[in-house]
Amino acid sequence: MRDLLSTPDCIFSSYIESMNSDARLLNVPEAAERLGVSAAKIRKDILNQAIPIVRIGRCVRFDPQRLDRWVADHAVEPASDDTKSQT
Repeated sequence: MRDLLSTPDCIFSSYIESMNSDARLLNVPEAAERLGVSAAKIRKDILNQAIPIVRIGRCVRFDPQRLDRWVADHAVEPASDDTKSQT
């Protein structure tokens, strides 16, 4: 299998090799639980291309590390007291 992944024809070779051996992709219900939202919300975000996914054939999976980075990138910082007083 190692030889198969090292060929340039394998699209996911660098992705697979970069994953920790104990890391695994999450399915929709697991991603929803991790993010604290419903599975319906996750499916809606998939349709709207609003959440990072990994497609394996027709299956949709989520890399937990990418989900964590996505959450961090979309975090909204609270406004400071100075900003609130100016409005």
